[in-house]
Amino acid sequence: MADLCIIERLDPGTIANEMVITGQSQGSASSIGASRIAPTYASELKLRATIATGVLPEFPEGPIKLPELLGGMGTTRYTMLRLVGGSLRDGEPSADELVNDQARPLLTMARETCGDGIRAYEQQHGIDMRNAFTVAPTRLTALMLPATEMSMVRMPAPLFLGTGLADRTIPPQHQYAAAAALCAAGNPLAWKTYPGITHNGGVNAAFDDELAFVNYWTLHRFAFTPSLRRQYAAAIRDHWEFEKPEKFPIWNFIQCGCGGGQDCDAQGAVWTLRGVPSARSPRRRRAFRPARSTRRSHSSPRRRPGRSTSSNEPGWDSCAGASPSPRGSRAMLPLYCCRPRGSSRHSTRSSRARPT
Repeated sequence: MADLCIIERLDPGTIANEMVITGQSQGSASSIGASRIAPTYASELKLRATIATGVLPEFPEGPIKLPELLGGMGTTRYTMLRLVGGSLRDGEPSADELVNDQARPLLTMARETCGDGIRAYEQQHGIDMRNAFTVAPTRLTALMLPATEMSMVRMPAPLFLGTGLADRTIPPQHQYAAAAALCAAGNPLAWKTYPGITHNGGVNAAFDDELAFVNYWTLHRFAFTPSLRRQYAAAIRDHWEFEKPEKFPIWNFIQCGCGGGQDCDAQGAVWTLRGVPSARSPRRRRAFRPARSTRRSHSSPRRRPGRSTSSNEPGWDSCAGASPSPRGSRAMLPLYCCRPRGSSRHSTRSSRARPT
């Protein structure tokens, strides 16, 4: 964040002043922590959203009270990393004094290698929190600084949290407690869970939902202050001005629904929609006519992949994630995404004058 501030000060306009901070696992604590201090540490940067997956931070003042995570069944590798990373309080025993001989190789690896080697050694030798240290887990917790604990505050932007329900590194219950605490502090957020996804898999499983969340028309719904809502609305309008010449109804709907009111190209939207076959139109009924039982099955191996069973079936524009399947009566995508096969984008409307 500091580097971005320096670049912007030295050469304004080099980068867009629109930021989303994101982090996974230990990075989730960094992304949430950076967002907390952004208004005072980098007030000139416009933070639009915060993303955290594999949520690590703890909120002791939150509404959900969890049992001690280091109560005997947790992994030791992150504790070793904390011991060598400065988490011990001043005047307390050193890391070498707290680790027993059986687990001492883990401490050496924490100082010299990466997490994968530590994990493999830990699993191979059956080392856990009960047999790795010279003190009880509860005593070890008291000796270490609460590096992942945070107070409940209002964040400057909406949050997206993602949790794999098969996460054994940071239990889903722990991540739920973090989400509940952030909600209790008055933060608008979306928390998504992913069945069968482990800790490391969460960052990829949540990617599509993260991209959907940081769209301004989504963030506009989460805006919790008039100032933030105006900023999101201004970004939506800027994009709408870019899309306006296409006369695509969806952008007009978004512009109107996100603060634009009557300030949209309603005439262009109506013109576009009138060029699409209506639900009662014979042309549309033919276009969406289901395949007859006498025709070859959709799953027939003799059919060429993607070949239409009806010359009247529609082709699809690439908008809204439209795809060439399924066909027939099941292919009920939004009307503005559909055009008869073989036609150009505006060929069905050529007889009408395009509005200016």
